[in-house]
Amino acid sequence: MSTTKEHIAVYIEFFGAFREYGTGVELSLESGCRAEQVKLALESTIGSGAANLLTHSVLADEEQILGPDWQLDKPAHLAILPPVSGG
Repeated sequence: MSTTKEHIAVYIEFFGAFREYGTGVELSLESGCRAEQVKLALESTIGSGAANLLTHSVLADEEQILGPDWQLDKPAHLAILPPVSGG
């Protein structure tokens, strides 16, 4: 019996400070991975220079910010949202 997990296509759109890296990126990730694992895969793709920014950023789908219990179970279009400040 195989323990290989299915890979799922995920497009991550970049906003704010992430635009330095382009408009977005498509990744192929294992089914069941969580938001933090998606952020680690994103860091591997865009470079470790983004590590601090990724630590303080959140992932979101079309409806909500993704919490720690979120799991990838189907192809997804996500956004990486950097911290913002202003008034």
